[in-house]
Amino acid sequence: MDWFFEQWVNGTDMPTYTFAWQAAAAQDSAGFPTRIRIRQTDVPPSFGMYVPLLIKFDQGESLVRVLVHGPSTEATLRLPARPKSIELNPFESVLAEVKTEGWH
Repeated sequence: MDWFFEQWVNGTDMPTYTFAWQAAAAQDSAGFPTRIRIRQTDVPPSFGMYVPLLIKFDQGESLVRVLVHGPSTEATLRLPARPKSIELNPFESVLAEVKTEGWH
C-alpha cells in the first residue's frame, strides 16, 4: 500500500481523467467488444489508481474497476450486451476531475 499513501496521503496531486469509449458494431463469439481510453493528466507519469466504470445496458448495469496508470490507459472490454452508456467514476469515489470526449 506504499504507492497509495505516497500518492494520496503524502502527495498533493489530483488527476484529471479524460474518458472515451466505443462499442463495436456487432457481437463476436467472445462477447461484445467495447474499447475504452482514459487519459490521465495533472499527476506524475507513475501515478496509478483503480477507477470505477458504471456500464449500463438495456437491461441492467455493471460496475467494474479499471487500473489507470500513466498518461493513457486503453483496454477492450468483452461485455455481454451492447452498452447504452459508460460512466467513469460515477459516484465520485476517486478524488479527480473527469471529462469525456468522443472516440477518435
